[in-house]
Amino acid sequence: MADDNRVILDYDEVADLDDAKLEAAKKKFQEIAYPLVRDVTPVVGEAQSYKYAMQDAQTLAKAARSEPGYDDMTPIEALGYVGLTALGVAGMTPLIGPAFKSAAKGIRALMPNRGTRQSAGQTLPGARANEFDRMDLDTPMNDDLRASIQNDPRFDIFVNGLPDYRRTPESLEANMVEYRNIYRNDPARMAQFNEDYSLRGSTKSLTEEAAQADKNQVDFDAKVIGNSSKALTIPKEPLTFGKGLRQNKNDTVKEYLGSSAWDEVNRSGNAMGTPQEWLGFLKGLRQKGIKAEELSDSGLLMFGKGGEPVGGDIFNLAKDNAKLKISKSEILAALESNPTFRMKTKDYRYPINTDEVLNVYPNFAKLSREVESMILKNTTDISDVSAPTRSEFSKITDSLNNDRITFNDLAGSLSAKPNNLSSLEATKVRLTNSLNNFKDNDKILVRALIDEYDKAIGIASRATEATSMPRHKGTFPGGGTDYREKVTYLNEAIPGNSVGMRIDSSHFNEPNAVTFVRYDTRGVDNYGDTYFMVELQSDPHQSITKSASSHYKKFKKGEYEFSPVDMVRKNPNSKAIRTRVIKREIDDLLTRQNEIQKNAMERPLAPPEIDELDSIMKSIKTKERDLNRMPATLGEASSTQISRGSTYDIDNKSYDFFPMGNESTWVKANIKGLINDARKNNKRYIALAPADFFQLTINNKAKIEQFYGLGNKRLSDEFINVDSMKNFNNADGSGFGKYRKYKKVDDDSYSDSLPTEELGGMAVVPKAMKDVAKELGATFTTKKVFHTDQNKLYKIYDNSKKVPAYAFSKKYEMEEFFANLDRKSGLEMIKMETDDPRNFVESIVIDLQGTNKKAKMKAYKFGGFVQVDRSNFAPLF
Repeated sequence: MADDNRVILDYDEVADLDDAKLEAAKKKFQEIAYPLVRDVTPVVGEAQSYKYAMQDAQTLAKAARSEPGYDDMTPIEALGYVGLTALGVAGMTPLIGPAFKSAAKGIRALMPNRGTRQSAGQTLPGARANEFDRMDLDTPMNDDLRASIQNDPRFDIFVNGLPDYRRTPESLEANMVEYRNIYRNDPARMAQFNEDYSLRGSTKSLTEEAAQADKNQVDFDAKVIGNSSKALTIPKEPLTFGKGLRQNKNDTVKEYLGSSAWDEVNRSGNAMGTPQEWLGFLKGLRQKGIKAEELSDSGLLMFGKGGEPVGGDIFNLAKDNAKLKISKSEILAALESNPTFRMKTKDYRYPINTDEVLNVYPNFAKLSREVESMILKNTTDISDVSAPTRSEFSKITDSLNNDRITFNDLAGSLSAKPNNLSSLEATKVRLTNSLNNFKDNDKILVRALIDEYDKAIGIASRATEATSMPRHKGTFPGGGTDYREKVTYLNEAIPGNSVGMRIDSSHFNEPNAVTFVRYDTRGVDNYGDTYFMVELQSDPHQSITKSASSHYKKFKKGEYEFSPVDMVRKNPNSKAIRTRVIKREIDDLLTRQNEIQKNAMERPLAPPEIDELDSIMKSIKTKERDLNRMPATLGEASSTQISRGSTYDIDNKSYDFFPMGNESTWVKANIKGLINDARKNNKRYIALAPADFFQLTINNKAKIEQFYGLGNKRLSDEFINVDSMKNFNNADGSGFGKYRKYKKVDDDSYSDSLPTEELGGMAVVPKAMKDVAKELGATFTTKKVFHTDQNKLYKIYDNSKKVPAYAFSKKYEMEEFFANLDRKSGLEMIKMETDDPRNFVESIVIDLQGTNKKAKMKAYKFGGFVQVDRSNFAPLF
């Protein structure tokens, strides 16, 4: 029923067009009219053809808007005025046949529906929205209803407010269903959409209009550059990786992560080189500490076991096209377009933290009990049990008791339901309305309680706000405040992967979540100065590693003829350089074509020039076809990505691509992300929980110990009591940050390896922290990390987690809070001195004091090999 190119104009209404749709229509006109002009009249030249197309688009837009000078021009007159200027210049008037039909189709797309209408005092969209409003929304979703929803400009406003991953073609159907439900059941939200539509464009100043016009021009220029194959070879700004005009103040890791390889290539004097020359140069970078992983992720070079190049764009070009010239800017562009630097970060956190509640609760609860006691005393003087005052006092005392429990629960839940907030607000109203029923001295006490209610309501109000709450706080060790889960993800489809936009909803809703860290805030010198890491993880990389481990075991048993090292990673950047080279070659051909076309404007072309022009056009089309056959390099999804499959495909000897596949690299990415947050939030320390503090209690496995390392105290019996072997028990603390070597025993009673008495090297995360500290010039040391405020001696201790959960300055505050706890199982009240071993855990820390807060860290940084025997679960590099 509806068609993108169908025109429904209400001539008797005032033109009131949607800016976004008009701009989209102008671009659609260009996309259709420009190829027609270029193909039918090649002598005009590509750049000139775009100029004509843009002029025609502007003319039609002015007529559609009824701008001064065009306000009495009908759409038909506008079409006649345009007349396909470019074709007219060429001396041709192709007004019939398929060519003109295609052009007319593009022109019609530029003429959106006119008109608005009024309803209930609100300005609503015109003809297209009328069509949607007239639909029977109780009918099942059909093509007519889908078309009418898509034609409703309020639907565009709704979609623009959704997260990035919801604004994809795959989500269109779900978005339409949700929009229809909002239209039917949520009038308040529809009223907001109507208001947004009514105000669009009306508040733009002349400066904003000029800025929008400039943006439109830039869009058109970008289109010209893109079709001229100059987008990556001639950037509008120099490639600077954040050091020049662009400061990368965006939501990607590029804000704080740079590239060592980019810096080294940029410093080199190689302006141009052959593939073999670049291969030798890039191979030599490894001697300067540049990681092979970055060159592989960028698609430039892949290295084998012996450190020799075995694949990658430069390697293949050195074999296939040895005389080709590659510029330094093309190498830099390949490094800078590495998807690693397009990854984003997001914090999953609660709207409030524990300390906010604990700072208010003691006085709130104390005044609440005093007012309750005072009311109970006063009600005994009221002999008439049916008196209204007595009834109201009874309601207040019940509310006070319930509110103490409700507010207490916030310290653990860190979020509240609307009815919890309503309860607090209702009690405050009752207290306020009953003030005149109290004696003058009692009023002072009640007013003080009302002030505390204002504080509690403020906290509870924020606790009800929609937020991206973390999902796994329940398994986090007790103590600490402001618990968070920080995820680093690639918000785009990865071409070639089994699932382009892979989402592990059990952890996060973001696509292609490469890695995450779970942490909270604790204290070293002062409580609140330390980010305390307890878990670092990479779902995709660890999934691939686990599959590789299983594959390796079966390979050793002879079940597979090839090992995991023979598997190939599906790198979407594997043809990045070849793509750029072909674009540059097309650019050179277009430059020569424009020279010949310029001559044609001044004189007839000679036969050799005509032959050359014909040859150039054929070459351009051939190279453009080659480009279309190459994989996308910026994350567009391909048709194969709708399939479902494993990240590790043994049948095809390949596995999915995710940035930062090396274990130490994604570990450092988490650490550097926290350091960036610490710099912004004035935190001094980044600390790591030892494996035996928490992780070994839930995952008693060798790789956990090799990953996090041991603490500095003797291991508990649950980790060392193995009858068949002697174990290292860390009695002297010499295993701090290290791990025990494990050995497989020939005993059916054990299904896994067991620890030995021999101590291994430094664990993965401590080693990564040491490397990062060295890079920043920070101090790598050990400190006591306090679970709760060390200056508050009265603690509520969690015996199950063996950690103090809450701390208070005074004994009565602790007792008041404990009395109103909903669950007291496993908790006890104790006085804990600062040096009590239960009060802290000795941890490896990075001390950021004195480091340069503006210094950018590197995504792939220098550092030695982690000496860990991880053959069964090592990354595939």
